Amino acid sequence: HGTLTMGEEVIALPPGTFGTYDRTMGHQRGLQGWNWIAFVSHAVRERDGKRCPIGIQIVRDILGRAKPAVLSRKYVVWIDGQVRKLPDAEFHYDRTDGSADDWHIHTQDTDEDWINLVFDPRFERRDEQHAALVEADFKQFYGPVTGTICLDGERWHIEEAFAVTEDSLLEL
Repeated sequence: HGTLTMGEEVIALPPGTFGTYDRTMGHQRGLQGWNWIAFVSHAVRERDGKRCPIGIQIVRDILGRAKPAVLSRKYVVWIDGQVRKLPDAEFHYDRTDGSADDWHIHTQDTDEDWINLVFDPRFERRDEQHAALVEADFKQFYGPVTGTICLDGERWHIEEAFAVTEDSLLEL
């Protein structure tokens, strides 16, 4: 258990509460476009039923919407006390209306390491900016995510979690 402080408000967090934090620093490219998903939950190992915390963050530049092209692939999972990299992931969803249908986030299936997630967007937050020096269309979607991950040939089933995804375009 612990507390979360937002401004002057202190919020008590019950035992078992999870959270995630994203901070980006560095040189920002003139044209950016990315997809992102992050969540924290529990996973159950298929082989023996072992249950442990899991955290996943996947970021992928959308080719053609990011220049100069930098293949930013931040695929990481924290599970059973270890941080692990994941293979290259893809995001499949209706780009014209990100809240219309489920999102499918997956990697190529291999014998050793892969991920297969289904995200159900329930809420959306959008920020559009059209100014002389900035063109931005930033969309965040919130909702439940479920799926399976395989690490070193071991399958883990992710318990339903609350996730945040992004579909973003930024031109400076």
